[in-house]
Amino acid sequence: ALLDHALTSINGAAWKCQRPKVMKIFNDRPSRQRAVAAAKKLALEIINEHPTSSEDSGSFVKIVDTRAFTLRIAVHAMVTAIFGEENSNVEESLLQMFEPSLKSKPNGKCSQNLADAVRAAISNTSSTAIVQNLTQSLSLQEALGNCHSALLAGTQSIATVLLVSMLFIGEYTVGDSTIPEIVKESLRILPPVATLPRWAAQEIKLDGNITLPSHKPVLIDLLAMTHGSGDFDDDKDQQHDSSWKFQPGARSTTTSTATKENKSCPFGLGARQCPAGGLSVAVIRGVLEELVSHTWRLVDQKDLVGPSGRGGWIGRVSYQPTLAFPEPVAIRFERKS
Repeated sequence: ALLDHALTSINGAAWKCQRPKVMKIFNDRPSRQRAVAAAKKLALEIINEHPTSSEDSGSFVKIVDTRAFTLRIAVHAMVTAIFGEENSNVEESLLQMFEPSLKSKPNGKCSQNLADAVRAAISNTSSTAIVQNLTQSLSLQEALGNCHSALLAGTQSIATVLLVSMLFIGEYTVGDSTIPEIVKESLRILPPVATLPRWAAQEIKLDGNITLPSHKPVLIDLLAMTHGSGDFDDDKDQQHDSSWKFQPGARSTTTSTATKENKSCPFGLGARQCPAGGLSVAVIRGVLEELVSHTWRLVDQKDLVGPSGRGGWIGRVSYQPTLAFPEPVAIRFERKS
């Protein structure tokens, strides 16, 4: 019920009417800037909460469960983007939806708490906030549906992609790789969702004598498109498939066509792409750029992915259907001297 009337849940004339309005509202630059600023500020505040000193050097040290760290940041960023300011009631209800710490899919039992908190917050937001622009451009039910959709999808995307990016950085030497390259590679290896649901409006014939009948659902498997496809090496053995290896920036140089460039599309492409995808990526990049004053590494050896790219924490994740992390993954922050 939370997503009823949202852009992601409708089709036909209603979708065509709603889409340009929703896309424009979620591409609002001031809202994006507020979200990025809020996320960066909270990230540093969490790291500086009750740090301990290293026994050998006396330097600044902070150990956190990366799941909880990125979830708090994601929730705060999306609430700030949607409402233009902090809102503890909405943040608390949104955290409850994802408890415990991205371990499984959002908890539907807490959906009414989120719905109530969002309704209560609407009348108290500024005129420039995303939720107010939604209510001015759409019906109340449509505005609420899109607000809920953005809060849930944006929180999950930011939290999981930021988490994956940080874990890769904590294990590997990224060298001269840029933040955008790191985020793009993290999205390629583990997109926030495993499938993109679509609907065939008409019969479509594909290569290999494959026909998609009209008016039928189609699920696009993002993991199958990226991994084990033979695009990255000649070894067809899935256990040695190099597509799982974290190599930011390395693959873009071998991409020769727009088709290959778009094979990994975690937020979708074209008219059905995620309205808040750009907002999510901006927050992730902003937080990583803010953390350059620190170094971090994984605490437990069992969490290391290793040279195969398939071990450690990455071997324990699952899709339910969004990316979930069933076990804690601790990282140790140290401030650069």
